[in-house]
Amino acid sequence: TSPEINCGAAYAVSDSPQGPFQPVTAYAKTRQNSALLGKYKRLYASTLLPRKKDWIALTLTDSQNYYGWGLVGQTAPRPEGQWTKPRLILHPQLDRYFPQLLEFFPAFIHDGFIYAPATSVATNRNYQLMFRVPVEKAMDPNAWQIYQEGSIWHSDPVESEYEGIWGQTFSGFIESDGTFYVMFPSRDADNKGTINLASRPWNQPLRKRGFVISAHSAASMSILRHDTLLNRLNAQLKVHGAVKIIWNHHGPFGPDQPKANCGLHSLMRRDFDCLELSTGSWRLLKYNKNGGEMEIAAGKLCKSIDRSVVLALNGKTLRLKINGIDCWSGLFESGKGRVGLWLEPRSNAKVDRFEVEGIDSETAMNFLYTEALQCAAQNMKDWQKIKNDDFYYGRGVISKSDSVEAKWNFIGNGFALWAPTGAEFGKARLLLDGKFLTEIDFSSSERISSHSLYEKRNLALDRHCLKLKVIQGSIPVDVLQVFDVGIKR
Repeated sequence: TSPEINCGAAYAVSDSPQGPFQPVTAYAKTRQNSALLGKYKRLYASTLLPRKKDWIALTLTDSQNYYGWGLVGQTAPRPEGQWTKPRLILHPQLDRYFPQLLEFFPAFIHDGFIYAPATSVATNRNYQLMFRVPVEKAMDPNAWQIYQEGSIWHSDPVESEYEGIWGQTFSGFIESDGTFYVMFPSRDADNKGTINLASRPWNQPLRKRGFVISAHSAASMSILRHDTLLNRLNAQLKVHGAVKIIWNHHGPFGPDQPKANCGLHSLMRRDFDCLELSTGSWRLLKYNKNGGEMEIAAGKLCKSIDRSVVLALNGKTLRLKINGIDCWSGLFESGKGRVGLWLEPRSNAKVDRFEVEGIDSETAMNFLYTEALQCAAQNMKDWQKIKNDDFYYGRGVISKSDSVEAKWNFIGNGFALWAPTGAEFGKARLLLDGKFLTEIDFSSSERISSHSLYEKRNLALDRHCLKLKVIQGSIPVDVLQVFDVGIKR
């Protein structure tokens, strides 16, 4: 922040929504705020809420070139003050599952809880978390819980929501009849800001079945978290743009860069089979291990957004039926992998049915180094990018500072940490959900390509976080392999 600018949070009062407003106090001041954890300084986007014996202010903070966002809290006996110093409550450095990149603002109270929605500031603003905490315990970081995760809000394929949510997240309140009213910002195709309104029953799902997924400036992906040898897939969906039904997927996961406005890593778009649906056509495709695309078959469709799909795989043959019409049948070798959807930019899918028949088995999902740096809010000046075959996918990073850390958030019941070793590397502590596991020694007498350095199984199938903290020297960060994701036994 420029030294001439003292951004932060303040409040004013008026007898009318139209003003005039009388400033009362500024309680969160960036210039007066010391950098929390050495990186979180800028304060903006705040909510002021009453409690039994005091007031609480929840304010968004960021770390600039570390690309980390968090929520700070302050209290005062009266809105006029005197306010306590800002204290970090929610942030990426917590020793628990805390996905990035999340911008908060605003929060609201309902039935004794504070709810704080947060929206990703990746290129597609279509991922949200809803945190909640008992009102009187809101200054305790350990009292906060993830209430809901994923697409709490979703866009419609309309001009006023061209960029999805854009500019923090939705603002809401629950009326006495149980209706949840929200306002959310977006941008249209001319880059003009828009304000949108919506409502739904607070205690009921808006959709009786199915889900929605959207892509805006970048591609989007959603998968089932296990491997499936697919026999049959039955789907009904409304398609805008280009939507791929994918199966036999083996690629890794992670952002293309550990910072705001990131997209899906190019390595995710490889090693899978798919059926691509668009407004007037279909294509049956294979993507090889290098990301090359091969078209197996293609055809025309009536120009409609409504699509019903039946895919049947039997040994080495595939039969395809779309909207009740047999479209193709022929040789098609496939295998065991992940099943899901891939949306190209400016696409939207409203899915009413997505039934998968096949044989499920354990999976190993590989999460890239970009995921580990993003989730730990790292500044890239502290890391050296490397491209060579010593790393699992031919790319990784090596630390340049003793103060850095890496963090993967994951859902699963086991993991394996992969990285190369060599004489030039040092040591790091490995922590699972804040508890020390072991010391990882990345040194070896000669350079050894990426291999499993530590493996742990039989965890509770839940949200976890794994941290690497440098002890001495430099360390390589490569891939975290997560096991048994999503399988219920």
